[in-house]
Amino acid sequence: MWTIMVTLIIGFIIGYSNLIPKKYLSLTHWITTGGLIVLLVSMGASLSSNPTVLEQINQLGVRAFLLACSSVIGSVLLVWFLERKLFKQKGVED
Repeated sequence: MWTIMVTLIIGFIIGYSNLIPKKYLSLTHWITTGGLIVLLVSMGASLSSNPTVLEQINQLGVRAFLLACSSVIGSVLLVWFLERKLFKQKGVED
């Protein structure tokens, strides 16, 4: 957990200090998206290769599925809201 927090803080400091040249800022979106895709694929592969999870998938039920979906949707909406309200650059249209 500390590794994640330290990495996040270092990234925040780099972004806040404008250490990344402006011409490379557009690449950060693609790098972030690519990293997220790799993370999701590796998590899916890890879960599906675990026989215990596959055996108990019926027992997990709809309630666990809805809880997981609600968490994902809530996270996406919160990030979308924060990105639109806190990090919107003046004069830049979507």
